[in-house]
Amino acid sequence: MKSVFAYQDYRVFLQDYFDEMKSRKLLSWRIFAKQAGFSSPSYLKLVCQGKTNLSNAGINQVAVALDLKSVELDYFKILVNFNQAKNAEEKQKYLNQMGNLAQSKKVKVLNEIMYAFFSSWLNPVIREMVPRVSSTRPSEIARRFVSEVSAEEVKSTLQFLTKNNFLVKTPDGHYEQVERTLASQNRDITATVLRSFHRQMSELAVESLEKSSIDERHFSELFVDLSKEGYHKVLNEIIEFRRKIQDIATQDQELNRIYSLNMQLFPLTHKNTSSPKQKQLRSEKTKKNA
Repeated sequence: MKSVFAYQDYRVFLQDYFDEMKSRKLLSWRIFAKQAGFSSPSYLKLVCQGKTNLSNAGINQVAVALDLKSVELDYFKILVNFNQAKNAEEKQKYLNQMGNLAQSKKVKVLNEIMYAFFSSWLNPVIREMVPRVSSTRPSEIARRFVSEVSAEEVKSTLQFLTKNNFLVKTPDGHYEQVERTLASQNRDITATVLRSFHRQMSELAVESLEKSSIDERHFSELFVDLSKEGYHKVLNEIIEFRRKIQDIATQDQELNRIYSLNMQLFPLTHKNTSSPKQKQLRSEKTKKNA
């Protein structure tokens, strides 16, 4: 069975462990629960199904049943707390702990590289830029940025991208992307990591208001009143629009400059709890009193 470090969801890890042990006729949910010290024979099955959570005591009980020790135990505890975190701040805290554990204990954690990749906006930008530039000297690349970027930062970024197989250096000194697109296996971790990345890009967008001329950037706002159904229709249109933009960029072979296209759709007000009929009655009452 795979190591616990290969998992980004502790429930999947528990289910895989159970399935493997069951296939060897060594385990049932009743036995598994008993080994972990739980009175309910179906408790761990409910945990795996996401219908209940592990308590702090429960985490230790399950770890004993799985014979997790040392750094594996530490990672398992962090992973459970991450998966069960109730808000973005908590998730970010435990994600940071995963990264610190991987670094201090010299262990390979599946999400570690992705976490590092999105920790700096330079990583995806340089990954996209360098395969299409004539000079890959860090000082030359650094001069291309609107924001202040040093040659040392570019050099460090290139080392990270090549070391972790985002880029490969060709014999002539240029770079090629190993994979055209990037994907993550865990949407929950991706969302947590990307929050920090989106903040960085938002700061760069504000900076561009001063550093880029109006004919080189486009900012616009649209305020609309949407139902839940309308929101999802707009979301689908945004997804389709992004696909079209990606197709245009893929077919455009002559590199001029790297752009960031940020599409934001977020609520400015709380939900209106009144029904359409109530709103109509209030409107008719207002007209009558006028």
